[in-house]
Amino acid sequence: MSDPVLLTSQKVYAEPSNQDSLPANRSGLQISAELAFAYSESGRLLSVSANGCLSPSMPELARLIGVNGYMADLETQWLPSAALSEQSRLNFDEEGTDERLVFDWGNRRIHFETSTTCHEHRGIAADSTELGGPPEVTYSWTTDSGDLVELVAETSGGARRTLVPETDNSSSVFPGYRISEQGVEVEAVTFSAGIDSCAPQQEAVDASQVVTGVQAYQFSGYDPQPAGFTDPVLEFDRREFSGPEQPNLRLLRYGFLDPDLLQLPRVTGDGSFEWAINYPAADGPGFVAEQPNLIRDAYLKNYNSSGECGREFEGVPNSAYAKVEFGYQRLSEYLVGLLD
Repeated sequence: MSDPVLLTSQKVYAEPSNQDSLPANRSGLQISAELAFAYSESGRLLSVSANGCLSPSMPELARLIGVNGYMADLETQWLPSAALSEQSRLNFDEEGTDERLVFDWGNRRIHFETSTTCHEHRGIAADSTELGGPPEVTYSWTTDSGDLVELVAETSGGARRTLVPETDNSSSVFPGYRISEQGVEVEAVTFSAGIDSCAPQQEAVDASQVVTGVQAYQFSGYDPQPAGFTDPVLEFDRREFSGPEQPNLRLLRYGFLDPDLLQLPRVTGDGSFEWAINYPAADGPGFVAEQPNLIRDAYLKNYNSSGECGREFEGVPNSAYAKVEFGYQRLSEYLVGLLD
Protein backbone atom coordinates (compact mmCIF):
# COMPACT_ATOMS: atom_id res chain seq x y z
CA MET A 1 0.00 0.00 0.00
CA SER A 2 1.55 3.25 -1.09
CA ASP A 3 -0.81 5.48 0.92
CA PRO A 4 -2.15 3.48 3.86
CA VAL A 5 -4.48 4.63 6.60
CA LEU A 6 -2.47 4.83 9.84
CA LEU A 7 -3.29 5.14 13.52
CA THR A 8 -2.38 8.71 14.45
CA SER A 9 -4.20 9.29 17.75
CA GLN A 10 -5.79 7.58 20.71
CA LYS A 11 -7.99 8.98 23.44
CA VAL A 12 -8.03 7.03 26.69
CA TYR A 13 -10.97 7.37 29.08
CA ALA A 14 -10.01 5.85 32.44
CA GLU A 15 -10.94 8.56 34.95
CA PRO A 16 -14.16 7.77 36.87
CA SER A 17 -16.16 10.98 37.17
CA ASN A 18 -18.77 10.04 39.77
CA GLN A 19 -17.04 7.46 41.97
CA ASP A 20 -13.60 6.69 43.36
CA SER A 21 -13.08 3.22 41.92
CA LEU A 22 -12.75 1.31 38.66
CA PRO A 23 -14.53 -0.26 36.87
CA ALA A 24 -17.04 2.57 36.52
CA ASN A 25 -20.23 3.15 34.59
CA ARG A 26 -19.30 3.48 30.93
CA SER A 27 -20.91 6.91 30.60
CA GLY A 28 -18.99 8.12 33.65
CA LEU A 29 -15.49 7.56 32.26
CA GLN A 30 -13.66 10.80 31.51
CA ILE A 31 -10.60 11.35 29.37
CA SER A 32 -7.29 10.63 31.11
CA ALA A 33 -4.75 10.56 28.27
CA GLU A 34 -4.30 11.51 24.66
CA LEU A 35 -1.70 9.80 22.48
CA ALA A 36 -0.12 11.03 19.24
CA PHE A 37 1.65 8.67 16.82
CA ALA A 38 4.41 10.12 14.62
CA TYR A 39 5.57 8.56 11.32
CA SER A 40 8.31 8.89 8.75
CA GLU A 41 7.48 9.66 5.11
CA SER A 42 7.44 5.91 4.44
CA GLY A 43 4.90 5.21 7.19
CA ARG A 44 7.30 3.86 9.80
CA LEU A 45 6.45 4.62 13.41
CA LEU A 46 8.91 7.10 14.95
CA SER A 47 7.33 7.87 18.33
CA VAL A 48 4.24 7.74 20.50
CA SER A 49 3.76 10.80 22.71
CA ALA A 50 1.25 11.01 25.54
CA ASN A 51 -0.41 13.87 27.35
CA GLY A 52 -1.22 11.77 30.39
CA CYS A 53 0.16 8.24 30.63
CA LEU A 54 1.00 5.43 28.23
CA SER A 55 0.84 1.74 29.00
CA PRO A 56 3.60 0.10 26.94
CA SER A 57 2.98 -3.54 26.03
CA MET A 58 5.88 -5.85 25.25
CA PRO A 59 3.74 -8.23 23.14
CA GLU A 60 2.53 -5.27 21.08
CA LEU A 61 6.04 -3.86 20.67
CA ALA A 62 7.09 -7.34 19.52
CA ARG A 63 4.33 -7.32 16.90
CA LEU A 64 5.49 -3.93 15.65
CA ILE A 65 9.11 -5.10 15.49
CA GLY A 66 7.89 -8.02 13.37
CA VAL A 67 6.86 -5.55 10.64
CA ASN A 68 9.94 -3.32 11.09
CA GLY A 69 7.81 -0.50 12.42
CA TYR A 70 5.54 -0.23 9.38
CA MET A 71 2.25 0.06 11.25
CA ALA A 72 0.03 -0.56 8.21
CA ASP A 73 1.51 -4.06 7.83
CA LEU A 74 0.01 -5.03 11.18
CA GLU A 75 -3.52 -4.99 9.66
CA THR A 76 -4.90 -4.46 13.17
CA GLN A 77 -2.80 -1.54 14.32
CA TRP A 78 -1.72 -1.34 17.96
CA LEU A 79 -3.97 -3.42 20.21
CA PRO A 80 -5.41 -1.30 23.02
CA SER A 81 -3.78 -0.58 26.36
CA ALA A 82 -4.56 1.95 29.06
CA ALA A 83 -2.90 3.36 32.17
CA LEU A 84 -5.36 3.15 35.08
CA SER A 85 -3.40 5.27 37.56
CA GLU A 86 -5.13 8.43 38.78
CA GLN A 87 -1.88 10.21 37.92
CA SER A 88 -2.75 9.96 34.23
CA ARG A 89 -5.62 12.44 34.49
CA LEU A 90 -3.62 14.73 36.78
CA ASN A 91 -0.83 14.87 34.20
CA PHE A 92 -3.31 15.18 31.34
CA ASP A 93 -4.72 18.32 32.92
CA GLU A 94 -1.28 19.94 32.62
CA GLU A 95 -0.25 20.97 29.12
CA GLY A 96 2.53 19.15 27.32
CA THR A 97 3.94 15.68 26.75
CA ASP A 98 4.28 13.54 29.88
CA GLU A 99 5.54 10.27 28.40
CA ARG A 100 6.84 8.97 25.12
CA LEU A 101 8.09 5.94 23.28
CA VAL A 102 10.86 6.73 20.79
CA PHE A 103 11.79 4.18 18.12
CA ASP A 104 15.38 3.89 16.90
CA TRP A 105 15.00 1.26 14.19
CA GLY A 106 18.59 1.53 12.94
CA ASN A 107 19.98 0.60 16.35
CA ARG A 108 17.18 -1.78 17.33
CA ARG A 109 16.21 0.27 20.35
CA ILE A 110 12.98 1.65 21.75
CA HIS A 111 13.21 4.19 24.57
CA PHE A 112 10.41 4.80 27.04
CA GLU A 113 10.60 8.12 28.85
CA THR A 114 8.24 9.24 31.60
CA SER A 115 7.98 12.25 33.88
CA THR A 116 5.11 10.71 35.92
CA THR A 117 4.50 8.31 38.79
CA CYS A 118 2.00 6.28 36.71
CA HIS A 119 4.16 3.15 36.62
CA GLU A 120 5.45 2.81 40.16
CA HIS A 121 3.27 -0.30 40.64
CA ARG A 122 5.42 -1.84 37.89
CA GLY A 123 8.68 -0.76 39.49
CA ILE A 124 9.29 2.03 36.96
CA ALA A 125 10.11 5.38 38.55
CA ALA A 126 10.66 8.64 36.67
CA ASP A 127 14.17 10.05 36.96
CA SER A 128 12.79 13.59 36.86
CA THR A 129 9.62 15.56 36.23
CA GLU A 130 10.99 16.53 32.80
CA LEU A 131 11.41 14.40 29.68
CA GLY A 132 14.73 14.26 27.87
CA GLY A 133 17.08 12.56 30.33
CA PRO A 134 18.07 8.89 30.24
CA PRO A 135 15.07 6.67 29.36
CA GLU A 136 13.29 4.89 32.19
CA VAL A 137 13.04 1.73 30.06
CA THR A 138 15.18 0.69 27.11
CA TYR A 139 13.93 -2.08 24.83
CA SER A 140 16.37 -3.89 22.54
CA TRP A 141 15.94 -6.91 20.33
CA THR A 142 17.66 -9.52 18.24
CA THR A 143 16.41 -11.17 15.05
CA ASP A 144 17.34 -14.20 12.98
CA SER A 145 16.55 -14.10 9.25
CA GLY A 146 14.14 -11.26 9.94
CA ASP A 147 12.24 -13.06 12.70
CA LEU A 148 12.27 -11.78 16.25
CA VAL A 149 14.35 -13.95 18.60
CA GLU A 150 13.90 -11.96 21.79
CA LEU A 151 12.86 -8.53 23.02
CA VAL A 152 14.55 -7.30 26.20
CA ALA A 153 13.29 -4.47 28.43
CA GLU A 154 15.78 -2.98 30.89
CA THR A 155 14.67 -0.39 33.42
CA SER A 156 16.90 2.38 34.74
CA GLY A 157 16.55 0.62 38.11
CA GLY A 158 18.22 -2.52 36.77
CA ALA A 159 15.24 -4.84 36.28
CA ARG A 160 15.18 -6.95 33.13
CA ARG A 161 12.24 -8.52 31.30
CA THR A 162 12.63 -10.74 28.25
CA LEU A 163 9.95 -11.68 25.71
CA VAL A 164 10.45 -14.68 23.44
CA PRO A 165 7.87 -15.33 20.68
CA GLU A 166 5.84 -18.58 20.76
CA THR A 167 4.62 -18.75 17.19
CA ASP A 168 3.10 -22.25 17.07
CA ASN A 169 -0.54 -22.05 15.90
CA SER A 170 -0.41 -18.26 16.31
CA SER A 171 -2.24 -15.66 14.26
CA SER A 172 -0.55 -12.41 13.24
CA VAL A 173 -2.92 -10.31 15.35
CA PHE A 174 -2.36 -12.15 18.64
CA PRO A 175 0.81 -14.26 18.59
CA GLY A 176 1.95 -16.30 21.55
CA TYR A 177 4.89 -15.34 23.75
CA ARG A 178 6.79 -16.06 26.95
CA ILE A 179 7.94 -13.30 29.30
CA SER A 180 10.57 -13.84 31.96
CA GLU A 181 11.99 -11.55 34.65
CA GLN A 182 15.56 -12.04 35.78
CA GLY A 183 15.44 -15.40 33.99
CA VAL A 184 12.24 -16.69 35.65
CA GLU A 185 9.11 -17.07 33.52
CA VAL A 186 6.27 -14.85 34.78
CA GLU A 187 3.72 -14.97 31.96
CA ALA A 188 3.09 -16.97 28.81
CA VAL A 189 0.45 -17.21 26.09
CA THR A 190 0.56 -20.42 24.05
CA PHE A 191 -1.73 -22.11 21.54
CA SER A 192 -2.16 -25.82 21.07
CA ALA A 193 -4.43 -25.45 18.00
CA GLY A 194 -5.46 -22.92 15.38
CA ILE A 195 -8.67 -20.92 14.97
CA ASP A 196 -11.98 -22.81 14.73
CA SER A 197 -14.58 -21.15 12.53
CA CYS A 198 -18.36 -21.25 12.81
CA ALA A 199 -21.35 -19.78 10.98
CA PRO A 200 -23.37 -16.88 12.41
CA GLN A 201 -26.46 -17.87 14.38
CA GLN A 202 -29.75 -17.05 12.69
CA GLU A 203 -30.49 -14.02 14.86
CA ALA A 204 -26.96 -12.67 14.40
CA VAL A 205 -26.69 -12.87 10.60
CA ASP A 206 -27.17 -9.14 10.04
CA ALA A 207 -25.21 -7.92 13.07
CA SER A 208 -22.17 -5.72 12.46
CA GLN A 209 -20.02 -7.88 14.77
CA VAL A 210 -20.42 -11.65 15.09
CA VAL A 211 -18.15 -14.21 16.73
CA THR A 212 -17.31 -16.49 13.79
CA GLY A 213 -13.93 -17.76 15.00
CA VAL A 214 -12.57 -18.93 18.33
CA GLN A 215 -9.11 -19.99 19.47
CA ALA A 216 -8.45 -21.50 22.87
CA TYR A 217 -5.17 -20.56 24.52
CA GLN A 218 -3.19 -21.17 27.66
CA PHE A 219 -2.39 -18.11 29.78
CA SER A 220 0.12 -19.18 32.39
CA GLY A 221 1.62 -17.26 35.28
CA TYR A 222 0.45 -15.41 38.38
CA ASP A 223 -0.47 -18.55 40.33
CA PRO A 224 -2.80 -19.08 42.00
CA GLN A 225 -4.94 -17.71 39.18
CA PRO A 226 -8.41 -16.29 39.97
CA ALA A 227 -11.11 -18.97 40.12
CA GLY A 228 -13.13 -17.32 37.35
CA PHE A 229 -10.25 -17.14 34.88
CA THR A 230 -10.78 -20.47 33.15
CA ASP A 231 -10.51 -21.71 29.57
CA PRO A 232 -9.64 -18.37 27.93
CA VAL A 233 -10.58 -18.09 24.26
CA LEU A 234 -9.75 -15.49 21.64
CA GLU A 235 -12.87 -14.45 19.74
CA PHE A 236 -12.69 -13.30 16.12
CA ASP A 237 -15.01 -12.13 13.37
CA ARG A 238 -13.79 -13.91 10.25
CA ARG A 239 -16.52 -12.87 7.82
CA GLU A 240 -15.53 -11.26 4.55
CA PHE A 241 -15.91 -7.49 4.80
CA SER A 242 -14.30 -6.25 1.60
CA GLY A 243 -13.41 -8.98 -0.84
CA PRO A 244 -11.40 -12.17 -0.71
CA GLU A 245 -8.02 -10.47 -1.10
CA GLN A 246 -8.22 -8.88 2.35
CA PRO A 247 -7.38 -10.77 5.57
CA ASN A 248 -10.61 -11.53 7.42
CA LEU A 249 -9.44 -11.61 11.00
CA ARG A 250 -10.97 -9.10 13.39
CA LEU A 251 -9.94 -9.83 16.97
CA LEU A 252 -13.01 -9.11 19.11
CA ARG A 253 -11.98 -10.19 22.59
CA TYR A 254 -9.08 -11.45 24.63
CA GLY A 255 -8.62 -12.03 28.34
CA PHE A 256 -5.50 -11.76 30.46
CA LEU A 257 -4.21 -11.52 34.03
CA ASP A 258 -2.51 -8.39 35.38
CA PRO A 259 -2.53 -8.55 39.18
CA ASP A 260 -0.07 -5.61 39.36
CA LEU A 261 -2.99 -3.33 38.51
CA LEU A 262 -4.58 -4.22 41.84
CA GLN A 263 -1.78 -2.28 43.55
CA LEU A 264 -3.48 0.87 42.28
CA PRO A 265 -5.82 1.84 45.14
CA ARG A 266 -8.84 2.53 42.95
CA VAL A 267 -8.69 -0.65 40.86
CA THR A 268 -11.05 -3.36 42.13
CA GLY A 269 -11.49 -6.95 40.98
CA ASP A 270 -9.47 -10.17 41.04
CA GLY A 271 -6.78 -9.23 38.52
CA SER A 272 -8.46 -10.84 35.51
CA PHE A 273 -9.40 -8.54 32.63
CA GLU A 274 -10.47 -8.59 29.03
CA TRP A 275 -10.51 -6.21 26.08
CA ALA A 276 -13.71 -6.00 24.03
CA ILE A 277 -12.88 -4.52 20.63
CA ASN A 278 -15.17 -2.78 18.16
CA TYR A 279 -14.69 -2.12 14.45
CA PRO A 280 -16.57 0.07 11.96
CA ALA A 281 -19.53 -1.56 10.27
CA ALA A 282 -18.79 -2.52 6.66
CA ASP A 283 -19.44 0.57 4.54
CA GLY A 284 -20.08 2.56 7.75
CA PRO A 285 -18.18 5.65 8.96
CA GLY A 286 -14.48 4.92 9.37
CA PHE A 287 -14.55 1.70 7.34
CA VAL A 288 -11.56 1.35 5.00
CA ALA A 289 -12.20 -1.32 2.37
CA GLU A 290 -8.54 -2.17 1.76
CA GLN A 291 -7.82 -2.17 5.53
CA PRO A 292 -10.93 -3.72 7.10
CA ASN A 293 -9.31 -4.60 10.44
CA LEU A 294 -8.80 -1.11 11.90
CA ILE A 295 -10.12 -0.83 15.47
CA ARG A 296 -12.72 1.87 16.18
CA ASP A 297 -12.72 1.64 19.98
CA ALA A 298 -12.16 -0.86 22.78
CA TYR A 299 -13.24 -1.36 26.38
CA LEU A 300 -11.21 -2.85 29.23
CA LYS A 301 -13.56 -4.78 31.51
CA ASN A 302 -13.81 -7.61 33.99
CA TYR A 303 -13.00 -11.01 32.51
CA ASN A 304 -15.94 -13.21 31.52
CA SER A 305 -15.79 -16.76 30.23
CA SER A 306 -16.65 -16.92 26.55
CA GLY A 307 -20.11 -17.38 25.05
CA GLU A 308 -21.20 -19.40 22.03
CA CYS A 309 -19.49 -19.18 18.68
CA GLY A 310 -21.86 -17.66 16.14
CA ARG A 311 -23.46 -15.14 18.48
CA GLU A 312 -23.64 -11.39 18.01
CA PHE A 313 -20.66 -9.85 19.80
CA GLU A 314 -21.47 -7.65 22.79
CA GLY A 315 -18.76 -5.03 22.34
CA VAL A 316 -20.07 -2.23 24.56
CA PRO A 317 -20.27 -3.11 28.29
CA ASN A 318 -22.24 -1.24 30.94
CA SER A 319 -19.17 -0.72 33.08
CA ALA A 320 -15.49 -0.65 32.23
CA TYR A 321 -12.04 0.17 33.57
CA ALA A 322 -11.21 2.14 30.44
CA LYS A 323 -12.31 3.02 26.95
CA VAL A 324 -9.83 3.70 24.13
CA GLU A 325 -10.87 5.55 20.96
CA PHE A 326 -8.70 5.18 17.84
CA GLY A 327 -8.14 7.96 15.29
CA TYR A 328 -6.66 7.46 11.80
CA GLN A 329 -5.34 9.44 8.85
CA ARG A 330 -4.07 8.55 5.41
CA LEU A 331 -0.29 8.80 5.33
CA SER A 332 -0.48 11.52 2.66
CA GLU A 333 -2.90 13.60 4.78
CA TYR A 334 -0.73 13.09 7.85
CA LEU A 335 2.39 14.27 6.00
CA VAL A 336 0.60 17.34 4.62
CA GLY A 337 -0.52 18.12 8.17
CA LEU A 338 3.12 18.20 9.29
CA LEU A 339 3.77 21.03 6.82
CA ASP A 340 1.02 23.24 8.26
